[in-house]
Amino acid sequence: MDAIVAHANAAESPILAQSHGAAIAQVHAAEAVPAAVAAARAFDALPVAIAVLDPRGKLITMNASARCDQRFPVAVARNGVMMARRVVSDRRAVGVTHRDSTGALWLVAAPLAQIGGLDDLVIVAATDPAATHPIGAQVIGDLCGLTRAEAQTAQMVLAGGTPKTIARALGVSLATVKTHLHRVFTKTETTGQADLSRRLARILAPTPADAAASIAAG
Repeated sequence: MDAIVAHANAAESPILAQSHGAAIAQVHAAEAVPAAVAAARAFDALPVAIAVLDPRGKLITMNASARCDQRFPVAVARNGVMMARRVVSDRRAVGVTHRDSTGALWLVAAPLAQIGGLDDLVIVAATDPAATHPIGAQVIGDLCGLTRAEAQTAQMVLAGGTPKTIARALGVSLATVKTHLHRVFTKTETTGQADLSRRLARILAPTPADAAASIAAG
């Protein structure tokens, strides 16, 4: 009798294992849907123009910032094939400056890991070197560990403000601004306003070479 029961259990084990595996897969799939939706929304909300290309340089998708910038689709159409080929061939980030009658647009392309069995994809991001960076004081504060007042001061320094103009804009004394600046310099390990501006500019709006080196190193 024990032998019969053991044989029956052994016969059912693969079926139970398959059912259990299918159930786990369904749970993981259900959990993945909200995460995928959240990721898509975050991608679309980024303040930087981004596109995803296939290995041949064909456009797959782009986010809202890219769709709102009339120059970006043109820049990708003209440079995408070349950038995708270099990225796929060299397995590293590539930077290109696209120029037209309105100015320059910096493009950085980097490889994406294989996703869902698809061929390797290429991501392209754009920066307008002449535009005011859309990231505000709150993000600067988060990045550098600054208080709200310190972050506002740092943002105004980046925009070209002087201690006097910053004091007038914030409605505080010049001494208060100097105190904020001293704390900002300490927290960001900078030596003055010019050094702080350079540091923030590199963090918030890297050149193609800086971005490519950072992506390749990471």
